[in-house]
Amino acid sequence: MTIQPLLGPNGKIPILIRDDDTNFFTKTEMLESIYSKAWDEGFKVSLSVIPLQKGIDDICVPPNKRKTGLSYSIQANETLINYLKNKIHNGSVEILQHGLHHSFNGHRG
Repeated sequence: MTIQPLLGPNGKIPILIRDDDTNFFTKTEMLESIYSKAWDEGFKVSLSVIPLQKGIDDICVPPNKRKTGLSYSIQANETLINYLKNKIHNGSVEILQHGLHHSFNGHRG
């Protein structure tokens, strides 16, 4: 295994962009709006994904799905999955697992 220093696309200073909480409810338009300029500049974004978002009282969950206690699998959002696969393929995104769900006795944790 070779360890290499991280290099930003515009110089030798490493820049890491990590975004937590990508989940079933994440809209591709939102990711595009937030990161399109970074991608245009050659940066890679690390998305920390929640595979099963619970319906808890949390900002990551739409108000009408909060407090349901249901699990919403990111796999069921085909639009998001296809978008992420494309971004991975072109080197714009890497996926990090961010736990299984955001639920601890009904609270984020």
